[in-house]
Amino acid sequence: YLSCYVSEFPAGGQLNVERHAFDKLIYVVQGRGATTIELGNGKKHTFEWGPGSLFGIPMNAVHQHFNGSGTEPARFAAVTNLAIIMNIYHNTDFIFDNPFVFSDRAGEDRFFQGEGEYHPVKPGRNHWETNFVPDLVNFSLPEWHARGAGGNNIQFLLANATMHAHISEFQQGTYKKAHAHDAGAHIFCVTGQGYSLLWQDGENPVDTVRVD
Repeated sequence: YLSCYVSEFPAGGQLNVERHAFDKLIYVVQGRGATTIELGNGKKHTFEWGPGSLFGIPMNAVHQHFNGSGTEPARFAAVTNLAIIMNIYHNTDFIFDNPFVFSDRAGEDRFFQGEGEYHPVKPGRNHWETNFVPDLVNFSLPEWHARGAGGNNIQFLLANATMHAHISEFQQGTYKKAHAHDAGAHIFCVTGQGYSLLWQDGENPVDTVRVD
């Protein structure tokens, strides 16, 4: 019930102003720019992003994206829960022209400045609460030995969204432990090269689907 899309806009360009009553998480693939967010309570935040940045748009906050480069396009991938929201309400005016302010989604002002709050739970469930992660490549991850050989992981709570997001890291020549879940997943490779094996119960993983 989640949608995923890629958006690209030209050098010096900008996207239209948006407002919608669903969650949206954005991962920057290419380019540098800035996003402005108006929360509806008189507060306005602007933060600059680049390749490897990750951020969440608080539900129903007015926002706009700007390409800060005069020479190259900006490109980001976004994941939203629009599909399930549309299935529930069947009304585009309610979703895209709704004046309600979700004040509980904004979080602290510092969450828009790249700061956050670390919440230790247990390995694999420790999470970082924020609205903006400037650089995933250099973000420090707690260890999670049970998920593979020397793997690291952290969960992200972005803009108090209802969608789950996390990042994992594993060293050269190692792997992430095989697992399965009923829900699908959108995976973005931040650094490195490798491959994933996909198979159903009872199948030989080596003889099924390999994604490089």
